[in-house]
Amino acid sequence: MARFEAEARDPLFFMHIPKTAGTSMRLFLRNQYQPHHICPAVGWRDVPAIAADLRRYRLVQGHFQFNLLEALAPSTKILTILRDPVARTISALRHLRRDPTFHPMHAAARDKTLGQLVRDPGIMAQQRNVQAAHLCASAPPERVLDLLNTAPDADPVSLETRPDRQRALDRLERIDFLGLVEDLAAAADELSAAMDFHPAAWLPLMNGAPDEPAALSEAEIAILCDYNQIDLELYARAEKIITQRRFEAAMRRLLANGVYRTPQGGFEIDLLGIMPGSGWYAPEGHDGRHWRWTGPDRRFSLELPMRPNGAYQGRLHFVTRRDAAPALSVELNGAAIPLDVSLTGGGWLGSFEIPRGALHATGGLCRLVFDTQTAEVSGSGDDLRRLGIAVNRIAFVCRD
Repeated sequence: MARFEAEARDPLFFMHIPKTAGTSMRLFLRNQYQPHHICPAVGWRDVPAIAADLRRYRLVQGHFQFNLLEALAPSTKILTILRDPVARTISALRHLRRDPTFHPMHAAARDKTLGQLVRDPGIMAQQRNVQAAHLCASAPPERVLDLLNTAPDADPVSLETRPDRQRALDRLERIDFLGLVEDLAAAADELSAAMDFHPAAWLPLMNGAPDEPAALSEAEIAILCDYNQIDLELYARAEKIITQRRFEAAMRRLLANGVYRTPQGGFEIDLLGIMPGSGWYAPEGHDGRHWRWTGPDRRFSLELPMRPNGAYQGRLHFVTRRDAAPALSVELNGAAIPLDVSLTGGGWLGSFEIPRGALHATGGLCRLVFDTQTAEVSGSGDDLRRLGIAVNRIAFVCRD
């Protein structure tokens, strides 16, 4: 009988950071590639035996660091999964305590409680900003191979310095496919769509710890945070990057399908029509005037296509249920920008600049996320909605 056939997939490097659901992802990836396209090495110590053939493999995955990318085919894309740093460290400590093969420090950890492990400086030194350390690894692959050819049991991490915050953040931006353990199925779906993989109907978490309480005191949680300050910032930035990438993909689809069209000059948002964003109630009106309340959360957004070579001033006209102006702030594509709030004859005006460079970087895609700092219950009759501000005009003035 004929065999079922599938085209070879593009090259991919999965940088598996320990305790980030990598075992589940590696099993998923193995089913997407022919066996002879899968690199047999799963760590640096395996590389010397196959170093001459490393560039020919289409799937390389394992407990490698970012610097392995230099030794792979130039077209190789990189995938990594991050995890909440506190949860990741707790998982690693529990694994260290129960599994003799996990790390040489198992003997020092096996009889200790989780709280005692957290307070052990020697053990915690191995759990300092682990995710950032993987991203920051910069030793040239040939230097790593020279070390392992001379001393096969050496640890390539010994060639690295402590992770640098800015380098970790910069390299995070270079990751082609970025996911979070807490949203692993979505990451697999996005990867499948981009790489033409067969999508996973389910993606079970593997290699998990047996159920046991992981209760720690506030002081012990604070210790974990102190050891993971860069990782905590890295994780927060990853959440923003993923959100922005999903927004851009959705907007490109809407533009390609003709649902949205890019205005060529200044424009207004029709408050009675489609609202291109989140965090808005239905339109309301009185005596020919119309407005929309924001809520029920403190944040609301506008997501728009604009000219990539344009610059704009945004103008948000609104009123509040209080006499004082709200502490309104705004982010443009994940970065905070200045917003000026001034009193006008009809309420408040929030104005902000959208620079040409920011639009050029995203091909004209603009995601504005506003924060009112609060959303309060209406308190008017039976209206129990949580309300932010009442917006009565949204305009974008083209600066060209």
